[in-house]
Amino acid sequence: MADVAGFDVAEIVWDEIDYQNYDTGGGGSAKSYGPPPAGKYFGVVGPISFGKTAAGHVSVFPGEKTESGKQAIVKVKVQGQDDYEMRIFPLSSKKYSNRQGSQAIDFLRACGIDAQPKSADEFVALCKMASGRTFQFGLDWEGFFSKDEPEHNKKSMKEFAKDEQDPSKHQPWYPHPYEEGKRIWARARIAYFVDAVKK
Repeated sequence: MADVAGFDVAEIVWDEIDYQNYDTGGGGSAKSYGPPPAGKYFGVVGPISFGKTAAGHVSVFPGEKTESGKQAIVKVKVQGQDDYEMRIFPLSSKKYSNRQGSQAIDFLRACGIDAQPKSADEFVALCKMASGRTFQFGLDWEGFFSKDEPEHNKKSMKEFAKDEQDPSKHQPWYPHPYEEGKRIWARARIAYFVDAVKK
């Protein structure tokens, strides 16, 4: 095969994963304002496209790309309201450093696809099967100020202050650490995928 997802095979890095000992966890990242409360939700996979990480691994965009081309838009089903459009970064096929698995395989398993690709081209073919499927995942919030000052970042909805108007909720922002009146808004992220592959 001359290319994989539009890239020269020679440029692709493919990690071997022990699928017999697959460790289901999850991870991800997302961006939006005023996200739904943290909890389990269902997302709908949009058109699939691919990218390549700086280290050479194939990454999958599970939805229409944003204008910047750096994220994918996934529609999330939220009870009692219109679909929430969640922006997530592409999911990498790079193997986790601490377990047998990867972001992208976690995603495929959440889609009900028992993915055990042995190569990048097999992985691409499996990802294309996910288009239009529904997957369950854990949504949480994060607030990002700077990677150089992580003490001003937040990793969970629980770290955001309670809403003064409704203490049962959290306000989706916190004050900028240096600029008075400016806010850092919460953005949704995928905390984990729910494995839908039958054991």
